[in-house]
Amino acid sequence: MHAFDYVVLFFSFVYAGAIMHLLATAAEIIIAGKRVRRSWLNAGWMLTALLGTSSWWIGMWDLRGQASWAMGMICLFFCVACGFYLLSRLVSPRIEAGADVDLVAFHVENGRKYIAVFAALCVAAIAVNTLLGAAVGVGQWVEQNVAIIPMLAAAILAAIFVRKTWLQFACLAVVLAMWGWYFSPLQGALKG
Repeated sequence: MHAFDYVVLFFSFVYAGAIMHLLATAAEIIIAGKRVRRSWLNAGWMLTALLGTSSWWIGMWDLRGQASWAMGMICLFFCVACGFYLLSRLVSPRIEAGADVDLVAFHVENGRKYIAVFAALCVAAIAVNTLLGAAVGVGQWVEQNVAIIPMLAAAILAAIFVRKTWLQFACLAVVLAMWGWYFSPLQGALKG
């Protein structure tokens, strides 16, 4: 087994857990149906968590040429994977059986926490792209940072002004637009 395969298999369990948590919560919201006061903001940040988790998991492919993995690099990428699990858990409300669920209130009460974690993960992405991008030959690390920097700025604003609904929607629109750009031309095909 190649070092890359071994390390990515380890991270994959954490990323898969994060995605599973998001999907399970989405299913619980659908099942709860009329008992749920839906929030487009919370749904948008759940989608953001899913896209962020997926982008890091897919982005690991760029490191397939690494012949060896230093313990510091393994720890860094494991911490990022754990950060995405934490984000997925924080953005996903508990759906109690038989109880009414107010996702608008959930976002107001908890939005700052999960948006701040997303902002921290954006900082990690910018740092990893900058420090490792050129070193390991990831060709689009500058362009990826150009997509991530507006996400970071929008997340910081959204975390600060969590009670300003119009600003929340504007910030979320910026984040989702940048994800659209990130996944269309910047996330190349997996080859090899």
